[in-house]
Amino acid sequence: MVLVKNVLIISYFWSPSGAVGAIRPAKIAKLLSQQGWNAIIVTVKERYYEELNPVRDEKEQTTAVIRTKCFGNPRLLYVGIKSRIFRFLGRENEFKASILKGPIESRAAVRRNSFWSATKRLCLSMVHIPDEQQGWFPFAIPTCLRVVRQKSIDCVISTGPPFTSHLVALVVKKLTGVSWIAEFRDPWSGNEQQPSIVRSFLSDALNQRLEAAVIRNADRVVCVTPAMTDHYRKAYSRLPADKWVTITNGFDQGDFQYLGPIAPHVKFTISYLGSLIYARSPETVLRAVGELVREGEIESNDLAVKFIGKCRYAGGRAVSEMAAEYGLSSVAEVVDFLPRCEALKEMLRAHVLLLLANQQALQVPGKAYEYLGTGRKILAVTEEKGATADFIESVGGYVATPDDHASIKRIVKKWYFEYKKEGKCGTRNVTAQGVMDEYEWQHLGRQYAEALNSCLR
Repeated sequence: MVLVKNVLIISYFWSPSGAVGAIRPAKIAKLLSQQGWNAIIVTVKERYYEELNPVRDEKEQTTAVIRTKCFGNPRLLYVGIKSRIFRFLGRENEFKASILKGPIESRAAVRRNSFWSATKRLCLSMVHIPDEQQGWFPFAIPTCLRVVRQKSIDCVISTGPPFTSHLVALVVKKLTGVSWIAEFRDPWSGNEQQPSIVRSFLSDALNQRLEAAVIRNADRVVCVTPAMTDHYRKAYSRLPADKWVTITNGFDQGDFQYLGPIAPHVKFTISYLGSLIYARSPETVLRAVGELVREGEIESNDLAVKFIGKCRYAGGRAVSEMAAEYGLSSVAEVVDFLPRCEALKEMLRAHVLLLLANQQALQVPGKAYEYLGTGRKILAVTEEKGATADFIESVGGYVATPDDHASIKRIVKKWYFEYKKEGKCGTRNVTAQGVMDEYEWQHLGRQYAEALNSCLR
């Protein structure tokens, strides 16, 4: 008889949230159930999610999910009031466009900050400690404490971002002594992707202290890339070596098999799925593809470039304007949020999957692993040295730096000629099946179970 142990997973995002942060904890819960662990989830009520997937994860039907309330972030309250004012003035479309563009900053502008703008930034930074989900903290703590005591929890997993989940777990650990794994999907303090408008000297210092408290008190710290593990191991070099565990993200081959056979698009299709946030911009790719069309290397009637997700603006500029500038108005298309199953179908229909991952030296975007699962060609635009470049090159993809439009042009031309010759979707050259197996969720689930068991030992 196998003894079933109980694990509490503290995750702000959970199905039916459309956020990428909902995928990993759901996979972990599903696979741990096959390794003798019964998962109980504490998360927020569905009304706090900005995007919802209409198709629910099947694991939610068999997992105990406890949903709590959450105080709204002051910034969101401000945005709501501003939205009503613009609607009253008949300028609703203008307001929506400004939200999609996001904050536009430059270092020169930051240096020229006045006293009042600096004060505003300080106030904004305080409502982002550790993140915008800080209003979940007072509701999640009593719920988690009750679950630990009533369900005889053997171990707790907190996953971030949002890092508020780690602070909840820290309090639970202090009050109950339960074993605890803190999972970092992104770096916390010093994250270069966090906009400077929500950072200040004070908030950086406080976040660093909170991060240190979490890392020192957690029994294990799970990072999703070797680069992130090495970064934290060096930053906290006095801590025991067995505290650090690397368990990457992955793909579930069953997700693709469930979709059945998917025919590729007739046209040579380059697809990007995700969001154009941080420093991500498709301009270099559009420039390269536009030149190939203008030079007659690619026939525009044979071409489609698709951006799927939050992709209408990049760096404050409309993607449609970029496409028009390079003569691609007739081939470039922006598609707003799709349910995950439809997004997976679009990956399978593409000939080339585009990955934009600027300023991600320690991280690999989660969708990169699902790109891997499709078997399609992957073009990653990212820094030459970093976690994303290392991963993409290891699985047979192609890496170009954000300003190297000549290399992008060369590889797209090569792949287009292969498409014309083969008349079908080309696949990457991955010689060893072990490369794929390493990132399959079944394998990663066994790693997670071992991390949990090591906590108990």
